[in-house]
Amino acid sequence: GQKPLITGPVEPLKVSENRWKPGEKAVASVLQRETAGFLNKITPEKFEQIRDKFCAMAVQSAADLALVIKLIFDKALTEPAFGSVYADLCVSGAERFPEFPPSEGDARAKPITFKRLLLNRCQEEFEAEKNVDLDGLSDKEAADAVAKAKKRSLGNIRFIGELYKKRMLTEKIMHECLIKLLGDVANPQEEEVECLCKLLMTIGKHIDHERAREHVNEYFIRMDDLCKPDKGLPS
Repeated sequence: GQKPLITGPVEPLKVSENRWKPGEKAVASVLQRETAGFLNKITPEKFEQIRDKFCAMAVQSAADLALVIKLIFDKALTEPAFGSVYADLCVSGAERFPEFPPSEGDARAKPITFKRLLLNRCQEEFEAEKNVDLDGLSDKEAADAVAKAKKRSLGNIRFIGELYKKRMLTEKIMHECLIKLLGDVANPQEEEVECLCKLLMTIGKHIDHERAREHVNEYFIRMDDLCKPDKGLPS
């Protein structure tokens, strides 16, 4: 049988025990409308102008910060062609939005920052595909829900690549994404292979270094397997 993909020191994304969890909902109406408005207007040409207004929004709590990040993710995953622009916006958000004290009663907890909540969001999106609720759905509805979750998951991986290029995420997360995409060489899905190619085009030169050489070599062995005619992928 196929030997497992090496993981070495690379660990799966885990949800931190002391990660921030939303308590009361953000007072969403004004902030949500304002954030959505800026995200709809932002383009590479207008980036600096919109970014400055975006980062001047009144973000007054950790729940507000989490809401802003959720809206950025929703936009980035539905418009992957602009992923680099939304990743640049995250860089500015991490630099300019305030941090907030951790939940009461946890002396070890770190302050709640944009970057920390961004990582939480990546983890949630990464796990979401496994947790699609299909109860009560017809076969067609279930298939549609799974396909929608798959599309969002692949969009998330592409956006994670853009965030990594901007040094917002660690290399460990990138290896976990590649391992996920290369996990089923026996029955590869065309969408996953396409996502794999796009991700490697985005981050390949950043992870191809001596410390990661064993991982990278294994990725190319797996990709060579994918190219074999019996895999049924289009040429």
